[in-house]
Amino acid sequence: MSEVISSRTVPLPAKDVLSTEVSGAAVLMSMDSGKFIELNETGRDIWKLTDGSTSVSQIVDTLQEQYDVAHDHCLAEVVALYRKLHEEGLVEISS
Repeated sequence: MSEVISSRTVPLPAKDVLSTEVSGAAVLMSMDSGKFIELNETGRDIWKLTDGSTSVSQIVDTLQEQYDVAHDHCLAEVVALYRKLHEEGLVEISS
């Protein structure tokens, strides 16, 4: 069953995830599964805010201060990224 990710969701890096920055991007790897993903600069900025205490809503607010982006579009993109990261086992989520 897929977890519901909303503005109240608080994402947390999975315990087995390693991350590093390479040429402005972030590379995340699950040590358990060996799966990895490369995030672009915006994804990297989202990852940096993924600390287990900051909600999706707060992350969207921070991104809106950094980028010229509409709230609804930003929220949809952040939720889509967390959905993918959760499916890959790279983040845990709580509401």
